[in-house]
Amino acid sequence: MPRPIYHNLTGFEPSPPPFTFYDVTSRVFPLRASPRRLQSFCDRYLNLEPEISYCRPLAPVVLLCILNYGHLGGDSVGWIAQNEVLFTLLLDWWHLDENGEEVSELATVTPFLYVDDPLSQTTGREVYGWPKIKAWFEPDITTWGGDVVSRPRPIRMSTLVFPQAYEGQRPQRRTLLEIGIQPLSGLTALPPDFRFFSDTVWCASRGIGEIFRMARDWGEMALMLGAPPNLLSLLPSIPGWPPGSDRTQRVDLAYKILTLKQFPNPGVRREACYQALISSPMEVTRYRGWGLLGEPTLLRGDTSGGFVVRLHRYPELPIVDALGLDVERWEEAEGEPAGRGSRGVTRGPVGNQVLSPFEGALADDDGRHGVAVIRPMMPFWLDSDLVYGKGETVFWRTTHTDWSTDEAPGPPTREPLPYNTANGDVLIPLQGPFSFLDITLRVLALEIERGENGESFPAQDLVDAHLNAVQDEYRLEVVGKHVFLVGTSYESTESESNDIGWWADREVGFWILLKKAGEDETADGFKYYLTSPFLFGNSDFAALTLRETLGLPVLQAEIESPPDAWMGHCGPHSDRPHLRVSTPIFPAVTSDQQARTRTLLEVVELTERDDTAIETDDIPPERWRTLYRGMDFGADENELWARSIFLRRFRDAGEPDRACFQSLLEGSLGLTRIDGHLLDKDRYEVRIHHHSSHPVVEKLGLRYARLERRPSDRPGRAWEGRPVYVLHPGFAFWITADLETGLYDEETPLYPPPRAHATTRNDSGASR
Repeated sequence: MPRPIYHNLTGFEPSPPPFTFYDVTSRVFPLRASPRRLQSFCDRYLNLEPEISYCRPLAPVVLLCILNYGHLGGDSVGWIAQNEVLFTLLLDWWHLDENGEEVSELATVTPFLYVDDPLSQTTGREVYGWPKIKAWFEPDITTWGGDVVSRPRPIRMSTLVFPQAYEGQRPQRRTLLEIGIQPLSGLTALPPDFRFFSDTVWCASRGIGEIFRMARDWGEMALMLGAPPNLLSLLPSIPGWPPGSDRTQRVDLAYKILTLKQFPNPGVRREACYQALISSPMEVTRYRGWGLLGEPTLLRGDTSGGFVVRLHRYPELPIVDALGLDVERWEEAEGEPAGRGSRGVTRGPVGNQVLSPFEGALADDDGRHGVAVIRPMMPFWLDSDLVYGKGETVFWRTTHTDWSTDEAPGPPTREPLPYNTANGDVLIPLQGPFSFLDITLRVLALEIERGENGESFPAQDLVDAHLNAVQDEYRLEVVGKHVFLVGTSYESTESESNDIGWWADREVGFWILLKKAGEDETADGFKYYLTSPFLFGNSDFAALTLRETLGLPVLQAEIESPPDAWMGHCGPHSDRPHLRVSTPIFPAVTSDQQARTRTLLEVVELTERDDTAIETDDIPPERWRTLYRGMDFGADENELWARSIFLRRFRDAGEPDRACFQSLLEGSLGLTRIDGHLLDKDRYEVRIHHHSSHPVVEKLGLRYARLERRPSDRPGRAWEGRPVYVLHPGFAFWITADLETGLYDEETPLYPPPRAHATTRNDSGASR
């Protein structure tokens, strides 16, 4: 069975491979590491089927690399610029070639990787299996990449961590990595600084000690492997090799990058539904220069170049322990202030959404944690152009099939498929069922174009191409004449299987109401279905969980509630912006344009009439049955239930226009403890900015009142040079409730095709 076509559902998908990287500036800090710990990590992370593929460390070092990508682009859509921090291992990779013969190649693996671009994070995780995590840099990391000759400034990288996992806390930005420079005295200072001589002696003694420690590590590696490592495989990767070459040189240099691609099983905690080892070629097409960092200190004999790496230790990110980094000393650092109430909050007065901290010990968290102080070994910089090609699946398996080296699934098996947690087990995508307490939903019903006499229309075409095309058991039909724009904010999240903390925050989506064709809406047990082709969230944890575990097409976005204009110069009667969604957008698809964060959606409240003339209508429980044009949502007293349905799919690394995994997930969405109000629909204006990479209006067939092609003459509205569709909702309401959901009750495997389980397995793993 061939892999299914990966349909571009909404018109916006990050570019598939291959990728071209121009003007890549790298600063590399080799960190000494335990050879045995590196081999142990390879065994747990990569050597999952040693008879097919086996890796061993090529050097007792971990390369800490800081990369600045000036231009990262694929074959379609556009390009991005990003920054990365990664921890990379050099490997001697033994595997079988096309003829079944064993070969050895130079390869790398990067189990810890941090990027500042959300598009790169999504593509890297879902296509190749890169374990990318969102990061922030202070100061701007481009100061490192833009000028490699001058002495760089200290830099700090932060990422999201739970201050105390499994204690009901929200993730917070905390410092993970700091790279500083140790100043030394100079001989030419006036008046003379005679510490120059003691500093020189200190540097020389440190350098000699580092050389002996590195020799010890190389000896340990040779004893562990039974032979010296094949260092000749590293020589072609040295810029300027052979000696006498030009500074800017065209080369044909390629090496393999290994990644573990895996996605969680939504029904079983800590198990995967798909797992594969991916091999991808990285080719250096041109390098413009390279050199050592910290030359003045190196000339005094200090092999660290005067650089000091401080790596903060968190249970979610076991970098030091997993890789066995050689730590000079440990320090106890006090974490960034998390703010009072990080471990618990309570509501303020009724109607006040400001959260107040609990008093007493519950709010006290000193945030202390260990910091590893590490000295690099001979740091250097490199400026080059790269091409990152399509990947090759070395071997793969699913929950019901064993390892396979080709497109056909392996033999059936009953053995569980554990989610590989060698590089950390806290930041894996979370699994439900979930409970969201005290959520607030703001719902605006937007009218859509509908076909007459059975004619097709955009929203139905979207459902047909996305959900109906992948299966033939039933057909889903769009119900009614509205699509629901829903803005959601979460006060807390709970998971029955992995209650790590409060990972959801704000979410905005366009939801379509569906039903199965031919089913009687008045029959007992009838359920409506909800799906969303456009979803935006401001939580990295939520986006990772919802995309990889449940297949929801969540894009990371900035979701703002702009300041109220009541105290502005226009007075209290000016229009009030309530919501603004900004997300990475390509200005023109397939025109080689850089992605920029731009405004996509706004919701503005109109204040043309006096506030006293507006009345809200409380919604008693019995009105839920007639809220949406008399249709029965399955409401009972103060409960509201519906089904969710999503297509879970991931691109294949070797054939990015096809899917390596695909399934339909159905779940339940239940609202309880409902309280809400109807809103005056005439008071709201929805503004959707037209972008070819996010064709929301076109794909959903939304009816709009007008199209603005120039800046609005009314305040509170964004203008970024693109036409703006102005829509008015058919009706509007908001509710507060508790959301009980598994988001997953039933999974229909589509690809790979399901196979019957084996009844038993012998010790060798073969079914019988």
